[in-house]
Amino acid sequence: MIDNDNDGYNSDEDCDDSDASINPGAIEIANNTEDEDCDGLILVIDNDNDGYNSDEDCDDSDASINPGETEIANNLLDEDCDGLILVIDNDNDGYNSDEDCDDNEASINPGAIEIPDNLIDEDCDGLILTGTENMAFSPVFLAPNPVSGNEVYVYGHEETVQHYTIVDIYGRSLLSGDIQLSEGHPVLVDLGILVPGMYFIRLNSADKTAFVFSFVKI
Repeated sequence: MIDNDNDGYNSDEDCDDSDASINPGAIEIANNTEDEDCDGLILVIDNDNDGYNSDEDCDDSDASINPGETEIANNLLDEDCDGLILVIDNDNDGYNSDEDCDDNEASINPGAIEIPDNLIDEDCDGLILTGTENMAFSPVFLAPNPVSGNEVYVYGHEETVQHYTIVDIYGRSLLSGDIQLSEGHPVLVDLGILVPGMYFIRLNSADKTAFVFSFVKI
């Protein structure tokens, strides 16, 4: 009996009698190009059948994630298993290119303050803000201002449905709803839950025109 590596298996049954870790009783180790148990097979684990074994595939349960994939930006996944998640924010404003409507201009992003009458959608909400400095010529306006009680009225020169949102000076939304405007029929908005202070009311119509008024409740 010849057993050069003293692993208990003679050279007739041991496929590598110079290495005691290789013999018919050894446990096969996956993905290492060695046939440890001498069964004539090399164990490769590739659970998702994407051509990358489990040692190199960072998610062997998902065939779309492996070292050969193209990284997709802004989705919190590491498709190509390089340990990095690709985020594109060309203007470094803190908003990635999927949510920033102009990723080449840092002053335009979902957190920016909208500037009236400049034909630019600074806050990426899909609306262009129209100024309301001269309310007599504005399609909608607010009165009274300041508000001494709990009621303020929205007036319209034409028939429209407006969605209103009232926010405080910190941008927190406090009230919202839909109102139907028509010439000569002001619509009451109840401010009962608001404490005295300064607020903003934003009115959005179906044609994506927006108006913002500041008002004071006393």
